[in-house]
Amino acid sequence: ELHMLLTAGERSGLADAADVIAVMAGTGWRPGEVMGLTAGSVEVTANGDVYATMDSVYRRGEGIVRGGKTQAAGRRLWVVGEGAMVLRRRLVGKGINDLMFPHPNPGRGRGNAKDETGRVVSIPWPPSSFSGHYWPKIVAAAGLEERNPTPYSLRHTHVMICHAAGMTLPEIQRRIGHESIQTTLDVYGRQIDGMTNEAAARLGALLTP
Repeated sequence: ELHMLLTAGERSGLADAADVIAVMAGTGWRPGEVMGLTAGSVEVTANGDVYATMDSVYRRGEGIVRGGKTQAAGRRLWVVGEGAMVLRRRLVGKGINDLMFPHPNPGRGRGNAKDETGRVVSIPWPPSSFSGHYWPKIVAAAGLEERNPTPYSLRHTHVMICHAAGMTLPEIQRRIGHESIQTTLDVYGRQIDGMTNEAAARLGALLTP
């Protein structure tokens, strides 16, 4: 379904929203956390690895503010897969304080503005705009209206992919920013209490005389 959403976004002319989806699924971040990401908080190492630090978030009624919701704030996260490719591509040409995901509709005067020096600056993209306007269009284009996923579903998707990749519960807890592993268990315990095929094979080998 994730791949269906990404493909639908690209084919429907909603590439900016598809980029947000890729980063949300690749980090487990909430929409407001992705919308607050600046170029200065993204690092590409010499060997091409991509890291993102949650230094600021978008909060309703306040705009972009420093910090995050939980202990995830300020943590440096290794981003891989499609999300890493999106961040690497979007980083090109941006100033250190530019938003990685500004409002994508400059035609209505909300995508860019100029500061007192005349320099074009980014205008924040409210999560409510992404969730209320862009997300439903992508869901419909992907043929997933009956399933009716929400943007927050991508956080669950990220956890399940981490589990499928073999990450431990403490690793998943630290990655998604839960202050307590009990929270991780309470929210995702029923979904991630099964074994991967690899774990089952190793367990079987150890139990076999």
